[in-house]
Amino acid sequence: NDDPGSAYKRYADAVNPTGKRAVPQLGRASIQTLMGDATEINVVAVNGMVLGGETVDVLKDDGEPKNDNAISIALTVRLGGFDYFIGGDLTGGGDSTPDVETPVARVVGDVDVLHANHHGSKTSNNEFFLRTLNPEHVVISVGDDGLNRARYRLPSGPVMELMDEFDFIQRIFQTSAGATQASPDRLRKVSNEDRDVVIIADPASYSINGTSFPVDALRE
Repeated sequence: NDDPGSAYKRYADAVNPTGKRAVPQLGRASIQTLMGDATEINVVAVNGMVLGGETVDVLKDDGEPKNDNAISIALTVRLGGFDYFIGGDLTGGGDSTPDVETPVARVVGDVDVLHANHHGSKTSNNEFFLRTLNPEHVVISVGDDGLNRARYRLPSGPVMELMDEFDFIQRIFQTSAGATQASPDRLRKVSNEDRDVVIIADPASYSINGTSFPVDALRE
């Protein structure tokens, strides 16, 4: 809303006044956080460019994207021992999309929490990406009505089945039930929160909607 104190209003005020999309640089993001320098936010991918120098061909000669999702901005958020990854609709090679996830995974490594790319779509969340990030918990933002139920059926059945197979993934927190076609016996880890999924972290632990977990380094 337009409330001067709202997050959206602060975002809108920071947007380039020309209306053109601003593209962040790779590396440490100049974002003021409530935790100050203790919280480190890194841009690890944008427009097919990956931190460390690798580039995936995602743009046409005129600069327009070959696939809108492939140009997604991917971020890591780190606070002490807590590591979180969010990559928007970043693609991983499924359905012939550019595979940006694989080089990103090599840069990011192990995290505590993964926000699944593209609502759990099969265009994203490839096996190498999931194995390399090795998350204990996954968050999936997904709707359970409208176009999703009529057409997309997210999160993808194969992606949910893959997550079910990986022992390192303990729980999957969804903002709604979604419209997956995965069989119920492959959804044992899923918690349908039917609300926002809120993560609160400190350097040694974090909670997801009130349930607390230790960071990787302190797990038995």
